This record gives sequence, structure tokens and C-alpha cells, in this order.
Amino acid sequence: MKNKERDPVFLPDFFRFSEYYYHFPYPVIEVDTSGKIINSNPSARQFFQKNEVKTNVSSKLLFDGYFSADFEGKFKKVIKKGNGVFFTKSAKNEFYESTIEVHVNRIKQENFEKIIVHLLFITNPGILEEEFSSDNSGKEKVDAGKWKELSKTIKDKFIALTIKYQETKKREKRFQDIVEMLPGIVIEFDKKGQITFINKNATKILGYTEEELLQQKKICQLISIPGCKKIKPKLEELLEVEAIYPQEYSLIKKDQSLMPVEILGTTLKNETGEAVGFRGIILDTTLRKEYEDKIRYLSFHDKLTDLYNRAYFEEELKRLDDERNIPISIIMGDVNNLKTINDTFGHQQGDKLLQKIASILKSSFRKSDVVSRWGGDEFGIILPLTSKEKGLSAIERIIKKCQKSSTLTLPLSISMGIAVKENSSENIYSIIREAESKMYRYKLIDKKIADVNIIQSLEKALQKKRYETKEYRKNFIKCALSFGVKLKLEKQQIQDLKLLATLCDMGKVAISEEIILKKGWLTESEWEEIKRHPEVGFRIAKSSPEIAHIADAVLYHHEYWNGKGYPKGKKEKEIPLLARIIHIVNAYQAMIHNRPYRSAMKKKEAIGELKKGQGVQFDPKLTEAFIAMIS
Repeated sequence: MKNKERDPVFLPDFFRFSEYYYHFPYPVIEVDTSGKIINSNPSARQFFQKNEVKTNVSSKLLFDGYFSADFEGKFKKVIKKGNGVFFTKSAKNEFYESTIEVHVNRIKQENFEKIIVHLLFITNPGILEEEFSSDNSGKEKVDAGKWKELSKTIKDKFIALTIKYQETKKREKRFQDIVEMLPGIVIEFDKKGQITFINKNATKILGYTEEELLQQKKICQLISIPGCKKIKPKLEELLEVEAIYPQEYSLIKKDQSLMPVEILGTTLKNETGEAVGFRGIILDTTLRKEYEDKIRYLSFHDKLTDLYNRAYFEEELKRLDDERNIPISIIMGDVNNLKTINDTFGHQQGDKLLQKIASILKSSFRKSDVVSRWGGDEFGIILPLTSKEKGLSAIERIIKKCQKSSTLTLPLSISMGIAVKENSSENIYSIIREAESKMYRYKLIDKKIADVNIIQSLEKALQKKRYETKEYRKNFIKCALSFGVKLKLEKQQIQDLKLLATLCDMGKVAISEEIILKKGWLTESEWEEIKRHPEVGFRIAKSSPEIAHIADAVLYHHEYWNGKGYPKGKKEKEIPLLARIIHIVNAYQAMIHNRPYRSAMKKKEAIGELKKGQGVQFDPKLTEAFIAMIS
């Protein structure tokens, strides 16, 4: 114990320090930053009494004439640094003719600052012996040398204690800052659920004030556990666990909204090891939950149509394949003309077609039904507790909605087949195959109708672009047929020529109206866009069995006799006969009609242009025959 008392760094305990403070032979004074005296030990009070201070010491300032005139300036200079030593003298030099060594230690506490001042009398330390002894009753006086030695020890220990206190406060401040910067709620509550500590972030998250949380709320009033009516027993179970692993709950905010959270922490125990409370952190999992929900949604939904995907269809098929759901109707559907729309207007328009069909399907069934995109242009629907009659009625509704919602550039058509599981012994996958088989049979019939519809739609789409009027197209077809008769073509060739005259420029529906109707010369990129239309028309024709046989003529009807036309650079008799015929008719009709970029030519001028192109742009023999026909 004696060794510890001589230890210059650490004070053994606060009680011993308190004893030193009150029995220390030199003044020890506590003041605030303004110099107001807060407290002092007995030696300090003797010092003030010697200076004839009659009033209460604690109401005085340290600068109230106790020291020489330079004291206040030196004191304020030192406290700016925090700690320091300076020398001064007593104002009453007849009592204290010694130099006073002033030690100043500035201590920052949570709500205020205080300054500890030690006064050491260097040249005449024995002056206080008359007034201060160990018991003030005439017993043996304290040896001044020992007190001086003791004072140095006390001073060293006090400085060490002050430094340690400041370091502790810094650590506490650091940990406090960390707690306040954490993204979640840091909380402590006792065994009864009374909240004993909460960080400031909790008030922002929950909407309560700190006083409301600490004084009015218990933890069981803030937590909601799905499916659990009694929260308190559940929390008591948690307190019995040594370390609490992540637990998912919901916090009830002040506005009564629920916030999904994850709680991590540990139990608090007393000296005997008994659980007395909980300390932990509560993290907001709203964003994580939203992300998980999004992933879950995407895993069972088709991104393009927002319908369920095939994976979900198959999972639900297993779940719904139960005797309680019989009869179960399965409808399979296949969109018509998707390839044609993709080839004509691009895949973006094809996507719109699928989305529009999906929207019609979704609006035509119950929420309990499973409407899904089976894959590509196919859809599958599961209808529990649905008879064949009701299923057929739903198909009729869908067909009518498609007809009503169709446009020139977006003709809506879907072929559908239905099969029904009417007893538990039937295999549900056999029912699906039966529905698919019926769908494909209907598609063959629907395809012919759809082809006619798509041709009519393309004609109307060209007219809508205001590039070719109905009258222009009528004259064009009449001229082509007359030329075909002049050339003595066979009956089938005449029919094909009529079809080609109708559809040779159908690829232009995929070209912007701005380019087609532009007045003046086209730019290089615009001309390249125009030159693309025979290939678009070729793809349209190839996708439709009704017109597939004229696809090559559509592709080559802008080729030149000399091989300098487009799109493939074919020449002479490499170019199909019907394509060579329609090329001449097309050029002549274009010349004698108004175009966006020029006025109509007279017949004589047009014939002159045909003669210029004879053997260069046009088949020379066919050109000669055509000029003879129109002259």
C-alpha cells in the first residue's frame, strides 16, 4: 500500500484524494472560466481570511484583490492553453512575503468547465504553521518539509488523475460519436422492457422525442411480430439467450406505420450472472426487403409483359392440380403475325404487340387464375374450378377485345386452344398437350384470316402515310394489269402481277413519314433508309404463305437492267420478269403523278424519261412494249 502511495502516476482511490484535498497545507481552489470561486479547501480559506475577506468565499472572484496586480493577466493567459504554471505574490505582503507558485489545471466536463488552482508558497512555507496543525488543538504541528514533499506528491497525482480523466472523456466522446453515427437505433432496456438508453437517431427514425421513448414507452409497445399476439413473452425468451442473433421484426413508428427491422445484440447481466436487460442495435431493413421483394417478383414474372413466367406457371400447376380445384381448364394461346410485325416495323413494335395482348389476357380473367407468358409468342392460362363452357366464353371475350383494339400498324390476333381436366385420374400435363394441339389447329385457320388482315392493314397503312392515295394505287394496278395483258402473260402471272402491284411498296410502312413526305433532296442516310423498303417487303411476304410466292419480285423490283439498282445489284434476266415489269410501271406512274419533291410530268416528258432509261434502268424490250401501249 505504501508503494502505491508513492506512485507518482496513479492515485490509489478517490477517497484518499479527497483526504489529501482537505488536509493539504497549501490552498486548492476550484473556479469557473470567469474566475468565480466554486469551492476551496481549508488552507485556501485561511489564505483568504488572512487577506481580510469578510464575505462568503464562494461568491468572490479570484481576481478580487487577493493577489498582485499582474495575477489576472497571467491567469487568463495560462487558461487559454489549458494548463500551466506562473508566479505571483499576495496582495497583503505583510502576511505573505513569499513568492507564490500558481498551478492551473483546466478540466472540461460534459456541461461545464472548471479550473483547479494550487498555490505553493516557495520562500516562506512555514508561515501557515501557526494556523494549521493536524487537529487544531495544540498538538504537535505538522513538519513543513514533510508537507512540502507531500504537496509535490499530491500535485503529481492530481495532474496524473486530471490527464486520465481527460483521456477517459475523450474515449467516451469518441464512443458517443460512433453510437450517434451508426445507421440504426442503439438501444438498452431493462428486464421489464423499460427503455434506459436510446441514441438520437432513434428519434429521427421513429418520430418520438427522447423523453417519450425513455419515460412513456416500453419496448413491447414499439415492436410488432407478424403472427405473434403477445410480444412480452417473446422478448423474455430473447433475454434468456446469451447472444441474440439477427431477429426480424417490425418497429411501430409514431405515425403507426410499420418499419421492417433486424435486431442484433446481447443480454445485460448483473454481478451474479442474472439477465437484467438487453443492449443492441436495430437496423432498418426496408431497402433490403424491397430489393428481396423485387428479386422475388422478377423470378416469377416476365419482364416484358409483367405476366407470370413459365417457372411460376409450372409451380402453380403443381399446387392447383388438386381434386378440390376440378374442373381445371387450361388455355394455350399463340400470337399471330408477330414475325411479320417484327420484320415490318421492328422488334419494338413486336414487343408492343405482345404487351397489348398480355394486357387483354390479364383483364379477361380472375385474380385467382394464373395468366403467364409461356415463352416467345405463346401464353398459358390455368383456370381452377372452370368448366369448358366458361373457358370458351373467356376466349370469345379475348377475340372481341383484340378486334376492337387492333390498329393498322398493330393488328391484334391470337389463336387459342382449351382442354379441361374433369377427373383426378387425368394427367395435367396431358391436358396441356391437348390444349396446345388445339391451339395449333386453330392457328392454321386463323393464319389465313390473319394474312388477309395484315395485307389489308399494310394497304391502309400506306394510304395513311399520305404517300399513295387510293386513286393512285387503283390507277397503278390498272396500268400493270393492262401491260400484263399486252405482254400476253398467263392467267396466274396476271393475278401475281396484280398482287405485286398492290404490295410491292409495302416495306415503306416501316419508313418514317417524315422521310417519305420530305420535299427536296434526301440526305445520304435518308436515301439508305428508303432503299431498305424492298428487303422489309420481302420479309413480310416470306412470313405470309398467301403472298410468299411473290417475295422475290418484291425484293428485286428496284433493280436496274445494268446491275446498278438496289438492294442486291441484280442485272438483266437475273431480275424476275414480274419485277422488271412492275419497275417500268412504277417509274411511269411516279412521273405522271405529283410527288412530295416535284410536280407531275406530262405524258410526253415521261415517255422521254423512259427512253433515256431504256437498256440502262429498264429492260429494253419491255420498255419498248410499254411505250407502244401508252402512246
